[in-house]
Amino acid sequence: MAIDQVISVIPQAGKRGVDARTLFVTKQEAFQDTLTGTTVTQLNTYANQLNVTEININNKEASAVEAALIAAGAANYKSDWVANFNSGTGYSRGMSVSYTDGFRYISKIDGNLAEPSGVTDANWYKITSGYQYLSKSANYTAVANDFIYADTSAASFTVTLPATPIANDVVAILDNTSSFATNPLTIGRNGNNIMGLVEDMVVDVANISFELIYNGIEWRLK
Repeated sequence: MAIDQVISVIPQAGKRGVDARTLFVTKQEAFQDTLTGTTVTQLNTYANQLNVTEININNKEASAVEAALIAAGAANYKSDWVANFNSGTGYSRGMSVSYTDGFRYISKIDGNLAEPSGVTDANWYKITSGYQYLSKSANYTAVANDFIYADTSAASFTVTLPATPIANDVVAILDNTSSFATNPLTIGRNGNNIMGLVEDMVVDVANISFELIYNGIEWRLK
């Protein structure tokens, strides 16, 4: 609990008496003696320091909860968000989805049927840094930090790279259905070279995953 009472006056001990108040007054005087040389400003400073300590502890606890939730979301990715998940039972806490805004959200509750609202709220935690995980099975234009689970099991398609990338932009691709050998995925260069070549890249190796990083001049494979 935060300390929010400011000490403005150091209490003064009452006069000793011979009545029932003697014991209380004696203890009050002893307390007064312990405050000798301690100013009100110092006491207020100590109170503020305790408040800051409590805030730091609360922040660390919140960060630990957030980290655990993100870890759970990475392990329990459920593709694009759909209503009535699992026949109406909803998303369990720690399940993650990709939403139409291109961001990934992690359920903060069990039985979550609420649609992501675009912000972190009581139902969803919005991931605003790192990769944005997306499942794609048709032509798609990527944005920086997309991690695309590509499904070419039905047919080949093209993932087009960003048209105006900046240095250190990354796009990651994963063969999500072991289908690239049968139905290759095309990476559209969108006006920028890929590995020094003025051509699109065709990926026809099954089960592959890779990153493309823009170095300020062209896209390079990692």
